[in-house]
Amino acid sequence: MTTYYTIRPILTGYQILDKGQYATFRKDLGKIEEYPVFAFLIEGGGIKMLVDTGMSDTERSVTYHHYGRQEPGQAIHEQLHSLGIEPDEIEIIIFTHLHWDHCNNMKQFNKARYYASETEYRFALDPIPPYWASYEHPKAGLTPPFEGCKFNLIQGEEEIVDGVYAFPTP
Repeated sequence: MTTYYTIRPILTGYQILDKGQYATFRKDLGKIEEYPVFAFLIEGGGIKMLVDTGMSDTERSVTYHHYGRQEPGQAIHEQLHSLGIEPDEIEIIIFTHLHWDHCNNMKQFNKARYYASETEYRFALDPIPPYWASYEHPKAGLTPPFEGCKFNLIQGEEEIVDGVYAFPTP
């Protein structure tokens, strides 16, 4: 039997970035653009899942990273609430990676099982210096959003639930 899923993008904030540094590999350096930061809600087969938990609040973004903003009510758990979904209804969260703008607010989801690439997880625990801030590593004077969390570690391609796969995209 085939399981059908509904996938909804959820806008969790914006980052204001240099296009040439983050999007086009040096083309248009100095051109500042606003980029949306999405998480995704997946529903089907009686299961509610997320892909990522999104952006931090504006103050944290500006203080520790680069200019970004999260409008009131844009945090992932607030948006789910507006859809009639409580954080405890989310059973699974699949993380694309563990940078600060993809895993903030993850601890709002007390009953969810977390999934991440084992390679990504190991790197996030001990990143090289240029990535200390991206992972909010203690060597940068920060506490990572994923500190103390237990992950189901994925090696290569893995089916998480019927028809939903995680796979590496190097």
